[in-house]
Amino acid sequence: VDPSFPSEKLQIVTSEADCWQVGHSGLLLTVGTSVPVQLMKNTIYKAELEKSGYQLEGPLIIGGVASYGVLLPVNTVQGISGNGSGDENNSSGCSALLPGMDVADQVGVGALRLREYKIALELGFLGTAFHGSIGTENSVERAITSALLQVGAVPSGQKVLFQRLSRVDPGVHARSFRLVTPRVRLSRGDVQADGTCPRLLEVLNRRLPTALRIFELATIPFSGNLSEACTSREYLYYLPASVLGLDAAGRARLAQKLHEYIGTHCFANFTRLDKYDALVRELGRSRSGKAWMHGAFGHRRHRLKSGLSDENRVWQHVPSLVRDMTTRTLTVAELVGSNNDRLICIRLVGGGFLNSMVRLLVGVACAVASGALDAAVASSVLEAESLIDVSEFLAPAQGLVLFSQHLDASRTPWLPVDRGAVLADGFLSDMIIPEVIDSWASA
Repeated sequence: VDPSFPSEKLQIVTSEADCWQVGHSGLLLTVGTSVPVQLMKNTIYKAELEKSGYQLEGPLIIGGVASYGVLLPVNTVQGISGNGSGDENNSSGCSALLPGMDVADQVGVGALRLREYKIALELGFLGTAFHGSIGTENSVERAITSALLQVGAVPSGQKVLFQRLSRVDPGVHARSFRLVTPRVRLSRGDVQADGTCPRLLEVLNRRLPTALRIFELATIPFSGNLSEACTSREYLYYLPASVLGLDAAGRARLAQKLHEYIGTHCFANFTRLDKYDALVRELGRSRSGKAWMHGAFGHRRHRLKSGLSDENRVWQHVPSLVRDMTTRTLTVAELVGSNNDRLICIRLVGGGFLNSMVRLLVGVACAVASGALDAAVASSVLEAESLIDVSEFLAPAQGLVLFSQHLDASRTPWLPVDRGAVLADGFLSDMIIPEVIDSWASA
C-alpha cells in the first residue's frame, strides 16, 4: 500500500481496453484538468469533451457509465510530446518522453486555473422527489453536492457544508430556497462581472433531476452572511376546497382563526418539541428540566396509544424556558387567492418557524373552521399556558410550499434580491402546483 495515496473514496475512471499492453504506464486525467485537443483526437472521449471545450469537468458518460476521469496509456501520447517515434513495441511506453519530467506537462495537460469562491444558490424543488432538504442520501443538499463534485467545483472527498436559511421536511416543496457553499473552485472565466456564473449554472442543472432546478447562482464575499440578512420566511399551503367543504361562513371562520396567529406568541403546542435539539440540550441541563422533557415527550406517545382522545389532550404547565425558546412572531396569516380554482391557499409569513409549525397552524385552523376542534380549545393551544397535544390535526406535507426567504437588500448589496423570481414563479406554476393537485388526488 502506498502511504501517500489519497485516502478519500475513489471515483470511477474509464479507459479504452484495447489500448493496453503489459508494462505500459498510464496517464490519469481527472476532473479539474484542461486537455489538449490533439490528445483526445482519436479516442472514445472526443465527442464528450467537445461539449465542454476540452475542460474535464466531469462526469463523462461513456457506455452509460459516469466517469470522473480517463486513463490513457502513455505510449498513445508520445506523438503529442514531440520527443519520440511512438514505437508501439516499446514495453514501457515512456522512452519517447523526457525522463524525470512530468508526463502531463510534456503533453500539454494542465490544471484549470481555479480560484476559490463562496457562492449563493437560489433553487426550487419538488418535495415528493426528495427526503427532506438535508440529512439523507436522497436529500436536496446531497443532490447539489453530487453535482458540484461531478463538475469539479469541489475536490473529490471534500465534505460540503452548506449555510442554509431554512430546512424542510420530507414532502415539502420549495419555490425559492437559498443555500450558500463555503468554498468552491472556479476559473476566472466562469465568473461574470456582476458575480453570476451562467456556465456553472448550466452544467449543474444538466446534472440535476428535473425535480430540482437552480434559478440563480452568484459569488458573494467570504464575509457575506445570508442568514443574518434574512428578515422572514414565507410559506404557502395549498389544499383542495373540496377537502374542507366550507361555505362562505366556514371560510370566514378559517380567516378569523388565521388572523389570531398574527403577532408574537409561544408556539410550544405547534411543534414537535423532541425535534428541537437546542431546547432538548437546555432542558437536559437540570434535573427538573429532564423530568419535564421526558413527561412531555411521553404525553404525546400515550395519546397516540389511547386513540388521541380529547380527555387526555392537556398536560402540565409550560415552563418559562420552553416558552422563551418557542416564541416566534408571525406578521401575516391569511387566506389568499390561488391560481387554481380547485385550491384554497393559506399564506404565513414570519421571522422563523419551528419544526412542523406551519402544518400544525394550518391543521388547527382548518379543524376549527370545519367544526372538528372547538374554537375555545384552539385558543388555549395558542395561549400555551399548558402543553396541549393537537398532533392529530397536523396537515399533510404535500400541500406545503416554502415560497420565499426574504432578504434585506441593504445588507446584501452584492446579491440583487429576487433575481431568479421569474424562473421561480414558473417552477411553482409548472411543476409544484400540478404535483400538489396530483398528490391530493391520490391521498
